[in-house]
Amino acid sequence: MSPELSRVVAQLFSSSEAAALKALHPSGVLVSRERVDWVCQVSNGPHVVLQLREKLGKDAIKTVRARSKDRDGRVRRPGLYQLTEQSRHCLEKLARENL
Repeated sequence: MSPELSRVVAQLFSSSEAAALKALHPSGVLVSRERVDWVCQVSNGPHVVLQLREKLGKDAIKTVRARSKDRDGRVRRPGLYQLTEQSRHCLEKLARENL
């Protein structure tokens, strides 16, 4: 994330939302819910993602369901988050408008 974009994000989003955006910003990166919890220092990362979707648009963050097994051998479907092109364009527009 460019320094200009980081500055705009810090001004327009809460600290948790800004941390999540910084974790999600690299192109094509899938970020786990646990990672969002950790970087945002919250226990409810999906709520932070919901807040970002409300501000950037419903389709701004894509959720991909992975398939894995837990220690007991049960199948689980953790969510992985990824920024879409729509959100990247929206962030770039916000940066241009607020510089």
